[in-house]
Amino acid sequence: MAGGVVTNILDPVLAQIGKLWARVDVMPAVRWGTVTDTTPLAVQLDGDAAPLPFPPASAIFPLREGARVLCVEQNRRVTVISADVALRGTTAQRDATFGVPSTDPERVSLANRKITWFNTDLGWEEGYYAPSGLSGLTAKGLVAGVSASWYPTGLDGPEMTMEPTAAAAASSGNNLTGWTGNVWRRGGAAAFDINGTYQGICKIPGYYDLRFWTTQQNGSGTANYFLRHVNAAGNAVPRFQDGLAYTLVSTMLTYVHGDLPHELMLAGDRFDTVCQSGALSVHVTAQAAAVRGQMGARYRGPALVTD
Repeated sequence: MAGGVVTNILDPVLAQIGKLWARVDVMPAVRWGTVTDTTPLAVQLDGDAAPLPFPPASAIFPLREGARVLCVEQNRRVTVISADVALRGTTAQRDATFGVPSTDPERVSLANRKITWFNTDLGWEEGYYAPSGLSGLTAKGLVAGVSASWYPTGLDGPEMTMEPTAAAAASSGNNLTGWTGNVWRRGGAAAFDINGTYQGICKIPGYYDLRFWTTQQNGSGTANYFLRHVNAAGNAVPRFQDGLAYTLVSTMLTYVHGDLPHELMLAGDRFDTVCQSGALSVHVTAQAAAVRGQMGARYRGPALVTD
């Protein structure tokens, strides 16, 4: 005791500990967590039994449910500073993350963000695009007649190959038929359809590589073929490949083929092959394991306006 004041020799130590504790309390702590919801944002930090009772701030957007996030916790506030930003998931998860635009301003806003999403339902990468000419659109736009939507971004998108399993007759002015013996489609019925046994139908607008090949019988003379892009109504041919003339050989079958690359196909547009002149058999082979021919389409990219 000094001058009536009781002095505890530990008081200075306790005061210093208090200051240090206050400093520790405001120091940032880095913790991993998992997004449990996106509207509003909810994160459960590793080691916690439940998500945070309040939406954290975030420097990363967009975030998807299930994403792993790196958070800074400071002064009872949590901020997401980094994330596993591989944007992937189902169609439903995509729409929950970005919403479903219903007005032109909303469509333009989403298109301008130039987001790429890997759709695990479909097995390909896609982006959101809006028609060229919409007010405020700074991203490259779609050609006239194509609606705003999510479209595959490149070559790992829709593809269809059709193979005949039997020979077929070809004659002047008629379609080559019998293509639908075996059909392989990437994207299923939502991406492609078939008209009879002679036409493929592209249901997703975009640029496609169209192709066909077959074998024609041995013999003499020359047969001529078209590879055609036919409109959705089936009453016009916007473009076709001409000059496919193949001479028959008496001692062997002849390989016939055509390609129409980077062709702009609108939704419902078709592709087929036509015998321009001749009367013969195609899809011919004498070998049981031999492929008789193929006709197909491979998606290259969205139906964007050209530069």
